[in-house]
Amino acid sequence: MRTTEVFEYLKKHGQLLDSEIASATGISLDEVRVSLSKLSAQGDISRCSVTSYVDGKSVEVPKGKTVLEAAIDHGRGVPYYCYHPGLGVDGSCRVCIVKIEKMAKLQTACSTACTEGMVVTTNSPEVEAARASVFEFL
Repeated sequence: MRTTEVFEYLKKHGQLLDSEIASATGISLDEVRVSLSKLSAQGDISRCSVTSYVDGKSVEVPKGKTVLEAAIDHGRGVPYYCYHPGLGVDGSCRVCIVKIEKMAKLQTACSTACTEGMVVTTNSPEVEAARASVFEFL
């Protein structure tokens, strides 16, 4: 029943974040996510958002957003130097490096797209030490 409601809402209003659908329909966020997963598995829709974890906080972002954009949108302090929303991704300054679980090396937040279930740490001692080294060369 809930899956049908979510599908009808999406047909009428287009792709929205999971939390926007939950708020507009009065369906719990968990039920919306279950419904969207079912619809996606059936091929009825393509997912428009992902849920990642930045510094232990669950954040929902539109598919295709970078870790840096997600951090900025959710009030996490990730420093950056070469990033500008109106320009292409450069990633050369390495100021925005973060630790991403299951990745061997630190990654640039400005060039890494958020994925479902991604766990990001923006302020660990390892990240802070690496950033300090980057700042020495700027």
